Amino acid sequence: MLKRIARIAAVPAAAALGLMVATGPAYAGTNTEAWLVTAGYNVGSVHWTADGDSLLVCDLRANGESVWGGVEHYATGVVYDSLYNNAGSGQCMGLTVNLAEGTYIKLRVCSAYGGKVNWDDCEYSPRGRA
Repeated sequence: MLKRIARIAAVPAAAALGLMVATGPAYAGTNTEAWLVTAGYNVGSVHWTADGDSLLVCDLRANGESVWGGVEHYATGVVYDSLYNNAGSGQCMGLTVNLAEGTYIKLRVCSAYGGKVNWDDCEYSPRGRA
C-alpha cells in the first residue's frame, strides 16, 4: 500500500517537473528611451515599453521641425520599425512593434523637416530588450 501511494505521488511531481523544463527561459524585457537635445532644449524623445512592445515618438518643442524615432537591432542597426511624428509640439505618436522576446534593441531619435530625416542630428538610447 505504501509503494502505491509513493507511485501516485510521484506522477504529479514528475509532470510538474517536465512542464518546468519544457517551458524554456523567461525573458524580462527592458524599457529604454532616447532624448534629442538641441541648443539646450529637449526637442524630441523616443520611448520603448517592453511590456507590449510599444514605441512612442514625441515632439517636445515648437520649433517648426518634426521628430523621427525608430527601434533598431542593438548589434547590427537594422531598423525594425519607425515612426515620423509631424503632429506638432507636445504631441506623441505610438505603434506596436512585435519583436521576439529577448531581442536586444536600441532606439534612435532624429529631427526631421518636410518629410526628410536629418540623419546627422540623431541620438541613441541605452540598450533595451524586447
